[in-house]
Amino acid sequence: MLWYLWAVPVLAVFYILWTRSRDLARMKLASKDVSPVVLRSEPGIIRAIRAVLILLSFTLFIIALARPLGGLEFVEVEAKGIDIVLAVDISKSMLARDFSPSRLEYVKRQAKTFIRSVKGDRFAMVAFAGQAYVHMPMTSDQQTALTFIDRLDINPEIKQGTAIGDAIETAINRFIGEKDNAKVIMLFTDGESNKGIDPLKAAKDAAEMGVMIYPIGIGSPEGTYIPESHDLLGQMRFKTDEGGRRVLAGIDEETLLEIASTTSGIYFNAADPKQWMGIYSQLDRSALQTYQTRKLDRSVELAPLFLIAGLILLFMESGLRYLTPLSKSGRRGRYVFGR
Repeated sequence: MLWYLWAVPVLAVFYILWTRSRDLARMKLASKDVSPVVLRSEPGIIRAIRAVLILLSFTLFIIALARPLGGLEFVEVEAKGIDIVLAVDISKSMLARDFSPSRLEYVKRQAKTFIRSVKGDRFAMVAFAGQAYVHMPMTSDQQTALTFIDRLDINPEIKQGTAIGDAIETAINRFIGEKDNAKVIMLFTDGESNKGIDPLKAAKDAAEMGVMIYPIGIGSPEGTYIPESHDLLGQMRFKTDEGGRRVLAGIDEETLLEIASTTSGIYFNAADPKQWMGIYSQLDRSALQTYQTRKLDRSVELAPLFLIAGLILLFMESGLRYLTPLSKSGRRGRYVFGR
């Protein structure tokens, strides 16, 4: 509604033009000396004040229609949901472009879509390459989760490789202290684990804690090359091994299937986002956790205050219109040209 405020300056300009036109018409009827008496015109200062009061009241009414809210504060509210840890592979193999524009960017886009589609659940995030670390602690704030997803990137400061087992163990630790609520890990990776703990051993640890793992395989079975840099001519250079051969980044679906089976989860291939977006409908909603969360509350309606202020200004304008003495007379009342 606030975009209607553009009408205020338009009305002001219209009023000025209309006033000038009226004054010109008045001069044709009577001379400057006698027009205040004969035509009973109001003083110019009163006319200007009345116009300002009307425009201000009009502005306040528009603001009131926009229903402004006040009383901004955080309040503690009770919510129920599932704890979900997103474990995202950020190894260099995630730069492969069998997904557009890259595996990692594709995962980030789809993960954000997933988070926007759920209500009431809490999210944490683990990032991993040759080692794993907590990228975001558990939170129920969707906007915070989306911001942390945007910040995910290949981190040259951590050891390279793919430590799926470490990622699972780090994600499990996010659930320490939780009891019987549903606990889920969504594992985004190409599945070629070559560092750290055995991923199948980590999956068994997750199963013992009642954690379900839903692996989402990122990549094609035939594999693709990993882009590394551009040469002086702008041509893409790909990662090579010690023998100078290009490194092929594939996907170890067998391991991911076994991880899912061990934890009563389901394996999905990221090539079909509609399929793995269905994870949420398959989660066990019978073990929801009750937790306290902070909610931003804007419960105070400010519209009545702006409405009352606008009405007061209109009453003031009416008082000026009916109670101001006529020019060069002691009488009160409407002016012939007072409207």
